[in-house]
Amino acid sequence: MTTLITTDIPDRIPHRYENLLLDECSVADDCSEFTLQLNDQDPQGRHIFLTNHINYRALPTPILAEIAALACIVSAGKIKPGTFAYFAAITNFKIENGPIEGHAKLTGTTEKMSGKNGFYKYRFSINHSEQQATGQLMAFYDTTGESGGDTETIALESDVMATLNLGTPIAPNASKAQDMTFIDAIHHHSVNDAIYGYSYPNHHPLIKGHFPGNPVMMGVCQWLMLEDAISHYFSKYHHKDNQTLTCSAQLFKSDLTKVCDIKLATLVGEHHNGEWHVHTSAVKKIMFKQRVEPSDQLYIHITDIQLS
Repeated sequence: MTTLITTDIPDRIPHRYENLLLDECSVADDCSEFTLQLNDQDPQGRHIFLTNHINYRALPTPILAEIAALACIVSAGKIKPGTFAYFAAITNFKIENGPIEGHAKLTGTTEKMSGKNGFYKYRFSINHSEQQATGQLMAFYDTTGESGGDTETIALESDVMATLNLGTPIAPNASKAQDMTFIDAIHHHSVNDAIYGYSYPNHHPLIKGHFPGNPVMMGVCQWLMLEDAISHYFSKYHHKDNQTLTCSAQLFKSDLTKVCDIKLATLVGEHHNGEWHVHTSAVKKIMFKQRVEPSDQLYIHITDIQLS
């Protein structure tokens, strides 16, 4: 294996620049072994991803998929200038004993399963002590630089549709770094479904590393949007200290074109000091349909909410 450190890894992913969530990555034959350890004074500013979870600092569950995706891209070799690597899908994700401690040294592996027509499928595992996250990723290597994507539109009932212009503002989550809450309004809610909104700002700090000169929202931020929404949902509907639910969700833009499908997600909520801390324990599939750019207005429609 060839071992790459923080001074070498950017050569493999020049379009990421910042937000590079790897400390060391050993690569050979489309597989990798990697490490990461974050502290609150991270010199690259990566501590922005850390959150307060009850009595320890944690990495939000979706960020684990981002770490694994970066390792997959590094294992594939140097990216040619003008090429951008995107998420296309996350499947069969699960985590044991999550969320994973943020200050711990994480170790992980990736392995390429298949590759065709610019799409590459990988499996991954991330570990710390008795905590483990596993899943599969689909990456797409785009050489056009164009948004493209799916133009499928969603259908909403007329009374729900009317709520999109009637959002009630939501304060940022106090347990997260500034700008890392990905909902800013609630538009509709019931016991079984809800719609939340988020306007992706032009000044968001993650834009600097995803991607310079071609800014788009990190796919995992759309997954974080679900966790933020369920945290707020629990605050309205449930008063137990611990709660688990399953749901699905669609993310879409103000023109009703679909951005992302989330199928059969299981989320765990823990109530502590008046605040809900939520993490995903499993998700069957997340499919990314089109890119989200600064100033885009997003909505997430969460459906099929079932307590388990």
